[in-house]
Amino acid sequence: MKEIKASEVKRMLENQNVVNCEEFTFGEYIEQLTSFQKIVSAFVFEGDDSYRLSDSITQLQQLIRNKELKDNHFVQEALRSLRNVNKELAIIVAGKKGEERIEKALSFVQRSDLKVYKNVYITDGKEETELDMVLVTNNGIIILEIKNAKQDITISKDGRILYDNETSYHNACIGEKMDKKRRLLRYRIEQELKQRGVNLLDKPIRIESCITFSTQYNTHITVTDLYKKERFCYRGQLTKQIEDYYSGTCYESEDLRVLNDILDSMESNKKRFQQKLDFSKINNEFAQLMEMLTKPDEVEPAERMLVVTTETTENVVTPTTAVIRRKSKNHKFGKFAIPAASAVLLLAGIVSSAVISKRN
Repeated sequence: MKEIKASEVKRMLENQNVVNCEEFTFGEYIEQLTSFQKIVSAFVFEGDDSYRLSDSITQLQQLIRNKELKDNHFVQEALRSLRNVNKELAIIVAGKKGEERIEKALSFVQRSDLKVYKNVYITDGKEETELDMVLVTNNGIIILEIKNAKQDITISKDGRILYDNETSYHNACIGEKMDKKRRLLRYRIEQELKQRGVNLLDKPIRIESCITFSTQYNTHITVTDLYKKERFCYRGQLTKQIEDYYSGTCYESEDLRVLNDILDSMESNKKRFQQKLDFSKINNEFAQLMEMLTKPDEVEPAERMLVVTTETTENVVTPTTAVIRRKSKNHKFGKFAIPAASAVLLLAGIVSSAVISKRN
């Protein structure tokens, strides 16, 4: 692998503007993490940016072993940071794929009045939230809260969602979260109707919600609901549930047009959140790590010891043995350098012959 300077890596990350902000929208964050993954791959695999970050980490571990740096504290810290980015990327990508599976399920719904909105941002000036999906039908509006899942789920009595029945990534009560989403959406629609001078012929603004667990295909999970205050369904059930959805409210085509106009006017992918990782530190660590791993090994002069055994013949010293020993990795002498020894013997023989000839 060619030598890579830390400054070269830093310059590439800066030029690509990779993760240099503290706040991102969901879409921006995915884009930035993916860019970081590509740049790491390009440096680790010498120009090939197609590898996943987990593959790059595995390759780096091999390089670290080759350089005998596995006990280096800085190296291990740099690896730990990359693993944290890989974990974050896996969570974000899984969430995006979860939403894509739900979007595909909705594409099979046989209902002409259905319109789907994604990542709808709403605020009342004090609070803000983002709705994963909003479904508008002639019987009402449904908010979908999408949860990517690959193991059994428990919704605890206090409303926390426990993955694998024990791990909670967020301590917030799902009921409070969904109530906020319904409340802010209702407020926004009411404000828009007032501004437009429109009423829905005294029809209520019907807003419901459903927590939708998006599993990978051929993956089956069980949800144990101890909370019992929020409606939920599995990805495989969603298509039929939306097709069968009915309420006492029935919006006319003009009502639907107004509601869809309002949803169309709402911004999407706008809610910003602070990312938790220190990418300034991570970028610097990766740059220094690449320089360490690609720096050419210093060629140390072989430590040689010449041992000559002599015999005395007519007061002439004649070399009979020459051994060159060099230092091994464990700093013990004992390996022979045969070519060097042969050269010394030849040179010594020539000198000895010259001395003998002169004396004769």
